[in-house]
Amino acid sequence: MPNPSNTPAGDLAAILLRAAALEQPVPCSVEMLSELSGLTVRVLQRRCQAVGVHARECLRFVQCWRLLTAGDSLHESLPVRDPRTMKAILSAASVATGAKPSMRDFVERQQFLTNASLIAALLASAPDGVAGPEPARSAIN
Repeated sequence: MPNPSNTPAGDLAAILLRAAALEQPVPCSVEMLSELSGLTVRVLQRRCQAVGVHARECLRFVQCWRLLTAGDSLHESLPVRDPRTMKAILSAASVATGAKPSMRDFVERQQFLTNASLIAALLASAPDGVAGPEPARSAIN
């Protein structure tokens, strides 16, 4: 089976999960996401284009991921103040008001990132509780 990290989708999944795992403020712009990722905005945009998604969609995915894993309320914590925008984000995240999905459900149901290869790479690369890691192999038998 091919290694998902050797594909554009696998590379982008690793970038997004790494940015989501940082103990930094939740990114509120594509520029901030690119800084957290250690990339220029243009390089991040090109990586997104290679998979057929937009950097803004990646930003929304990372924002929701971070807030769901932190246990914060999406409604109170997203850097969005317009109620219509908030409603659209929550709808795209497939998060009903008051209900919190598992991280696996979030990845599978969210509508920010619709590329099947990217979703599969996110599920394969995700930390405990989403897809489950493969058991570690010891170098010493």
